[in-house]
Amino acid sequence: MFMLANRAGRNAYCEVARSSRGIVWAAAVVGLFILGAYRSRAPLTPGRVVQLATFSVVLLPFVLPKMHERYFFPADVLSIVFAFYFPQYFYVPVLVGLMSFLSYAPFLFQTEIIPLPWLAFAPLLTLVILFQHWLDMLRVASESPGEV
Repeated sequence: MFMLANRAGRNAYCEVARSSRGIVWAAAVVGLFILGAYRSRAPLTPGRVVQLATFSVVLLPFVLPKMHERYFFPADVLSIVFAFYFPQYFYVPVLVGLMSFLSYAPFLFQTEIIPLPWLAFAPLLTLVILFQHWLDMLRVASESPGEV
């Protein structure tokens, strides 16, 4: 997410201030995620645990400042597990894997297939998909407890 921010004025003070604000921002976003998961009061089934875990491993590297591609490795693995639990979302691990591959392409092939600032929208798209799935799961849980 911070890859999308303006990079002008890169002195040490600005970097520390930007990083501190980023950590506060990330803590607020993660706090909202935890609060939402807690307040949902939906029973924790294995599918919900996998969904929440996948959402969190995509969310944290996206909102924390100075995160790199290597921090998305758990997202690569959990997105595959997510697809086994929810086969209708088969495209989530494809999107996450493609995101990882494209972020490593400049280092592997010395060419940027998609500009990295544009590639920063891929985790956002993944988060929107996972958040919509979470809301659907909560809606189904409120209509018929014990399912999903």
